[in-house]
Amino acid sequence: MTKLIFCAAGASCTLLLCLALARLPQMQAQMISQVDSLKLWLVERINQDRAREGARAVRFSAELSMTADQHCGEMLREKYTSHWHRSGWKPYIRYSQNNVNDHTSENIASIEQNRFKFDVHNLWKHLIERHESFLDEKPPNDLHRRSVLDPRHTHVGIGIAFDASGLKLIEVFAHHYLDLDPVPLRASLGNHLLLRGTLLSDDFQIKGVSIFYEPFPAPLSVAQLERTHAYSFPDSERVLYPRLAYPNTYADGRSGLVQIYGRRFSAPILFVQSKPGVYTAAVWISEKKRGSSPFIASEVSIFVE
Repeated sequence: MTKLIFCAAGASCTLLLCLALARLPQMQAQMISQVDSLKLWLVERINQDRAREGARAVRFSAELSMTADQHCGEMLREKYTSHWHRSGWKPYIRYSQNNVNDHTSENIASIEQNRFKFDVHNLWKHLIERHESFLDEKPPNDLHRRSVLDPRHTHVGIGIAFDASGLKLIEVFAHHYLDLDPVPLRASLGNHLLLRGTLLSDDFQIKGVSIFYEPFPAPLSVAQLERTHAYSFPDSERVLYPRLAYPNTYADGRSGLVQIYGRRFSAPILFVQSKPGVYTAAVWISEKKRGSSPFIASEVSIFVE
């Protein structure tokens, strides 16, 4: 980020170079501080937009931002824009493997520009323009807008990476309604794992746990990444329901496998396909008030050999 000016004046050139190198850590720290400020300004703007639609404010998440920053950095270095990364992981796998278990919704924007100026004013100008492009979307092609304004979101992370070739931006929104107990992110088919957690409010209830299966991700070329679009969970799904009191059963004759004790719950993480791959356990909750629709609040993706 520091521009060093070389001259042909012998000792004078050496002095200028030493002075420039001495200032490098200070200038890097200043830029990091400015980027952190830009992230908080963008969260403030997001909350202004949400307030106009009657949605509550979201809180800034450093954990979400760290994973988003990593992906922005890879996209900038490898010169692509996609929710997937070079190893073929979808966003929910990326965040889970970084120990972020809240359900996430990710918006990505990119600017490719020769000799991109990354002073704070130019960065803010382009960040706001990309954010406003999300809000300018019209139904039915308005997934980014709906993500920004979803009233169920509680937190947001901001990822930013830039250099002279352009800018990458991620706004990643999350649901934080429960805390999951630690679960191994690598396992074998013979392992017996339990998904346990605690709801953070008595206003919500556990509705079930979905177990999704997909083969191990394969590395993707930049050309393949540029052809990707929206992402979703895989089609292979097994739903586990709350346990019913004896002798009640569900339509499939089962009594339910999700144990609920007040705010606490537990469910087996079934490797339903009995073969290696990625198994994602997603927890469904709903508000207790009548007519509330269930939604996924948390998920964890496990690589199973």
